[in-house]
Amino acid sequence: MIKLLAFEESRGIVEASFSPLSCECQKNDKGDISIRLFDQAGTTYLQLDAISAARFTTKRALAQLVLEVRQRYATLARKNQGRPLDRASQGRISRVPLTPVTA
Repeated sequence: MIKLLAFEESRGIVEASFSPLSCECQKNDKGDISIRLFDQAGTTYLQLDAISAARFTTKRALAQLVLEVRQRYATLARKNQGRPLDRASQGRISRVPLTPVTA
């Protein structure tokens, strides 16, 4: 049986996954989630919006999400040689919910 995680628990896992950068996860009124990676000065390096809340419900889904965000950040950081990203470089993660995985 797969244990579903509460948003606050999932948020803590995701926000702790990007050190030395800080990470902030927020849920909007529609239930979509945004993730922002930033440094101590508050400079944003990656902003991802419209992430389906289904991506935050299981540990496996969270692990996959964190991997995708790290890959997106690494790709953009290489393109920008580590400089902060402008708004045009920031992106979206698919709104398609993950198919539940059975153990």
